[in-house]
Amino acid sequence: MLHVDLAKTLEAAAAALNSRRRDWLVFGGSAMALYGFDVGDVKDIDIIVSSETAAGLMSELSLKNQADGGSERFRSEYLLRPDFGPVEVEILGSFEIRSGPAWHQIAMGRPNAICVGNQTVFVPEVAALADIFDLCARPKDLARSRQIRSR
Repeated sequence: MLHVDLAKTLEAAAAALNSRRRDWLVFGGSAMALYGFDVGDVKDIDIIVSSETAAGLMSELSLKNQADGGSERFRSEYLLRPDFGPVEVEILGSFEIRSGPAWHQIAMGRPNAICVGNQTVFVPEVAALADIFDLCARPKDLARSRQIRSR
């Protein structure tokens, strides 16, 4: 069962994104929680969108693009932080992960739909979520991938 703050924020984010008929995808610990994995306290909700979707949301919701060029491992063209509730939300437009010398853009793929309250939340298929964690390659991400693959 989702923590009430996480559910409330996911439902609000989904309402905003679904009402605009945008393609979007929740990943990270929030996606694992949606699949019923025990991930402890989820501190933020990571949402991947296209650059076009991010630009539209930035304009429609009067958000500032906080992308700063990224890090050695992660980058996105857009980083938006809308206030959808008690859990922090990061919307990443054209999110990429570096693995070795190459950058890999995370695609929408064929998402699964999960109901949260009265809204539909989109998440990667479970195997695709594990693949994203493998690309991230941080210890916590590799542990999440192992948790998924051992189920």
